[in-house]
Amino acid sequence: MLFRNPFRGDLLMTQQQRAALDARFRQPHPTTPPTLQELRNGFAALMAAMQVPGGVRTSLTTLGPRPALHVEPEQGAGPGTILYLHGGSYVLGSPTTALTLTANLVARTGVHAFSLD
Repeated sequence: MLFRNPFRGDLLMTQQQRAALDARFRQPHPTTPPTLQELRNGFAALMAAMQVPGGVRTSLTTLGPRPALHVEPEQGAGPGTILYLHGGSYVLGSPTTALTLTANLVARTGVHAFSLD
């Protein structure tokens, strides 16, 4: 069985995905809050499971003194540049965890992007 958006009919998730999510939410909560490193690891694992579109390539670079990830279309970029500032309050996120979002922007616009750390 598939679950659909009641307003547009878009596919939301399969029954297996819904059951897995339900099981996850029913697990007991930890008695102590997670450490910052545990939060970072969990967020990185979650974002690593997201699908990065094809047709883009990445390379490590710097912008001024800051490390950055350069994301560009494999077929060459059109005019313009995206400067992507990832979320996470510069505590949890990184250019790597934001790659799905940045790569989708690049794939859809055809311009290159820098995701600043």
